[in-house]
Parts: sequence; structure tokens; C-alpha cells
Amino acid sequence: MAIASLLDPRFKLKLLEFFFPLIYGEEKAMEEVANVCKLCEDIFQEYKSRFVQQISHANTSGVSRSNHVNFGDETESLDAFFS
Repeated sequence: MAIASLLDPRFKLKLLEFFFPLIYGEEKAMEEVANVCKLCEDIFQEYKSRFVQQISHANTSGVSRSNHVNFGDETESLDAFFS
């Protein structure tokens, strides 16, 4: 629940800073807020390393990456849908 509220753009860290002292007491609250922040950082670093590994693997396996994307057919289909 703490991570979900941390990721909510309406609340971010303020919600934790308000409720954790009520739940854990003043002394333990800031430690728990720091634990939640550290957990989020750890999760981010894990996903970042997985992403870098995938990109590295794709580049070494001969997969060509192109920055050009053709949206021609998709755009026409989307236009037809909205019509």
C-alpha cells in the first residue's frame, strides 16, 4: 500500500509522512518511510538492469534497431475506426 501511495501523483511521499507517524510512532516513522523509498529504488534498479541486459542482448544478436517507425497502416485503421 505504501508503494502505491508513493506512486500516486496526488500524494507521493506526503501521504506516508503523514500516516506513518500515526501508525509507527514518531521515532520509527521516518525509518519506515526511508525503507519504502529504498524498496522503490531497488525495484527501479532491478528493472533498469533487466532493460539494459535486453538491449545489450538484442544488439549482440544482430537484431537491427531502427528509430524510424511507419504508422501508415495503423493511422489509416485508426482513422477508419473514428469515422
